[in-house]
Amino acid sequence: MKLLIAAGGTGGHLFPGIALAQLAKAQGWDVEFVGSKRGLEKEIIQRYGFPHTGLSVGRLKGESIFTKLKTALSLPASFFEALNVLKAKKPTVIFGIGGYSSGPMLVAATALSIPRLILEPNSIPGLTNKWLGFFANRICLMFPETERFFPKQKVVVTGTPVREEISKLQKKSHEKFTIAIIGGSQGARPLNEAMVAALPALDKMGGFHIIHQTGQSDYENVKKSYESFKNITCEVKAFIQDMMAVYQQVDLVVSRSGASTVAELIEARIPSILVPYAFAADDHQRWNAQSVVRQDGAEMILNDELKSQLIERILYYQKNRGALERMSEALQKMRLKPATETVFEEVKRLS
Repeated sequence: MKLLIAAGGTGGHLFPGIALAQLAKAQGWDVEFVGSKRGLEKEIIQRYGFPHTGLSVGRLKGESIFTKLKTALSLPASFFEALNVLKAKKPTVIFGIGGYSSGPMLVAATALSIPRLILEPNSIPGLTNKWLGFFANRICLMFPETERFFPKQKVVVTGTPVREEISKLQKKSHEKFTIAIIGGSQGARPLNEAMVAALPALDKMGGFHIIHQTGQSDYENVKKSYESFKNITCEVKAFIQDMMAVYQQVDLVVSRSGASTVAELIEARIPSILVPYAFAADDHQRWNAQSVVRQDGAEMILNDELKSQLIERILYYQKNRGALERMSEALQKMRLKPATETVFEEVKRLS
């Protein structure tokens, strides 16, 4: 049996695919990835030991008119490139997780009658998955409220696959109140600036340990800012590869609300302040955050409120550990039966 996973562009698309790939490989399946040729994608996938093929495909959503036109004109070539990949790889099932690389692969798989399913990890589906819902045999969802966007007979609410090491997370004891600032693989400048602005107040209070993922562009400036404060211990990194080590020790996460991050926070039962990226397609990060906030599993602060509210909320949670415990309990209730196993069952049903 061979599973081909079409995913790429962001960690939100890659990491659920990696989680599924780990389980499928453990059960004897041959697994490969097809994605874009951009960024850290190939490096991340190969780090987990899976082959990766890059397609020459561009983006449509949120791009300039020129880029959209260029991408539209390249779609026929991308379709035939995907056909050639499928003919060479001969997968039993193809699994798409949205993003621009999934489109040509799922359409080509339809032309070749290869069984196909997709995962929609966001509360509001992306443009690609809205379109691919017509081509997929099965549609797996993170949030029940997303059902309204797809044909009901194809839908199953599975949750989002999460990497094995996070599912088996064991928290470590620590003395200081520990916060992780996570802005996604590229970092988030509003989070960086708001946290730097909060440092004088946190340093005055003392007792904080901060793990801060800055992104490459802000790394040097943020790291230098922390050096001025002696009552805060910190780990400042451009990119965090081992998120499990972070999740094991944090009391509170301040993060964007991308799909993969939200799924991991739920699975690890980690309280969070979610700060949606204001320019995400269809404002989907805000809807992701609201889906968790409605269940009392997180708090949401919008970008324009961040600098005025972040210090106050961090200090509140430092003094009110019971509020964090209640968030963790709410996240425990949100956890579905193991999502990775549930999605893999759907894969096997199509094989």
